[in-house]
Amino acid sequence: MAQNTSKLQKLAWGFSALFLFVYLLDFVPGIMAENGKMFGLFSMTPIVDFGHLALGVLAALSAWRSAKASRIYFYVLGVWYGIDVIMFFVSHFNEPAGERGGEHAAFSYLHGGVLDRDQRRTAPCESGQSLKSSRAP
Repeated sequence: MAQNTSKLQKLAWGFSALFLFVYLLDFVPGIMAENGKMFGLFSMTPIVDFGHLALGVLAALSAWRSAKASRIYFYVLGVWYGIDVIMFFVSHFNEPAGERGGEHAAFSYLHGGVLDRDQRRTAPCESGQSLKSSRAP
């Protein structure tokens, strides 16, 4: 007797495919730019890779298990990314956009910016000074 798959389970299968695709994309030659970022935008570290793999596997397991498990997965995922967005805005509230080196900081932060935030701030800017040293007192 086949069980009907709910819309929530189908969505969890989609999220699983998306996270696993991003995980596998990191290992495709030519995707990583010279600056070590995927497509030149997204910071990818082993921890970020593991996060994409874990979220993809958890999404697949929840979709396979039940609609209730899928609902719990999306609730926890939403809370996690909600906290991540709040942390981004709190940590960058007084930082002018130019001090992020022209990067898409929200994307970079969401995908591992916690790990390289200090590295971005001390990276040399076009004038040759580090961004940290070019701040006004």
